Amino acid sequence: MAQDWSDGCVFEHGNPTNISPFSSVGQNLWLGTGSESAPPDGTGPTQSWYNEVQYYTFDTTECSSVCGHYTQVVWASSYAVGCGRTFCSTVTWDDGANVWNNAWLVTCNYGPAGNYAGAQPYTEGSSCSQCDSGVGQCYNNLCRKYTI
Repeated sequence: MAQDWSDGCVFEHGNPTNISPFSSVGQNLWLGTGSESAPPDGTGPTQSWYNEVQYYTFDTTECSSVCGHYTQVVWASSYAVGCGRTFCSTVTWDDGANVWNNAWLVTCNYGPAGNYAGAQPYTEGSSCSQCDSGVGQCYNNLCRKYTI
């Protein structure tokens, strides 16, 4: 579903189809210039979304600027992620009012969706301190679901 969204070459969030088993998914988009022969890996887009951490205050769940991409990346209950990337000769946004030529569009969808207003994206504590609560097992200092 993320690849299909990127293939559309439209830089706008939306509601992907076929999101089963989830009732909703979160979505991050990234647009960058480059050549068709040099696609971005996942590091650049993910780092740019994570860098919004500087605008987020955990205790109050408030953003001083855009931080929704960051909170979705770290949202604890979002356990499935799929990404797609497409080199677009033309990318549009704002219902076609704006155009960017020769750009990479990266889309990542997260299931289930996170980013609930007023909710913290994760529980503070020691790494893997909640894994034994039915979430799964500890892997690289993160809880990992037993099955997806």
